[in-house]
Amino acid sequence: MSESTAQIEGRITDALDTIRTHWAALLIETSGTGTAGSTDAVTSLDRRISLRHEVTLSLNGWARLIVEERDLTHHLPLGHDTAGLTVFLTRWARWFSGHDAAPDCADELEDWARQVRATAAPQRREWLYLGDCPFVIDTWFCTGQIRAYPEADPHCSECGQEAIVEWWMDVLAVVPTMTSDELPAFVRRETGRAISRVTLWRWLKESVIVPCGVDTEGRPIYDKGAVAYTLALRDGAA
Repeated sequence: MSESTAQIEGRITDALDTIRTHWAALLIETSGTGTAGSTDAVTSLDRRISLRHEVTLSLNGWARLIVEERDLTHHLPLGHDTAGLTVFLTRWARWFSGHDAAPDCADELEDWARQVRATAAPQRREWLYLGDCPFVIDTWFCTGQIRAYPEADPHCSECGQEAIVEWWMDVLAVVPTMTSDELPAFVRRETGRAISRVTLWRWLKESVIVPCGVDTEGRPIYDKGAVAYTLALRDGAA
């Protein structure tokens, strides 16, 4: 069942509220219950600043889309004014909830909101996510996650399938298709560059990337090889 515009509006405004609530805390170092301090050359503060930059770029991208669609000329936030961008997007969330790109916007903002909240107020996690379970159980795709634990072999959170890390990595790598939600991470792995949801939405709308079918839930799926080939062509033409 597809989401209603009210549900999409709520997802967008809730994500914006979360970002706004935790925004200032991204510049404050945390300790104690958070994750252990990193020994990498890039410090925790550097990563927080980088996250703030990426979130602001995302907010600005969606705000610019609304500006273009509505041909707005007055009371527009500056591209670096994160607070102003959240207010602007909240103000236009009801109208935008009926836009073709609104579900993608909600997905991306919710992802940024989770990252902002987790970074500003981190919780210790005892397992590492390796990927979604690729197996079919009783004619249905398993909805579990493959999780790696410090003192146990990785296993699926739903069907319980267990194996060593190397086996899981081989199995997960041979899944030939992906959903649109997985496209941004795939593009980053293939090209080394991040892609925003608004850019992805435009690529899909302009058929730069086309689906090869649908999964059991009716969602469009994309062939990894075909997408990789398309990305290689675009890089070659750049």
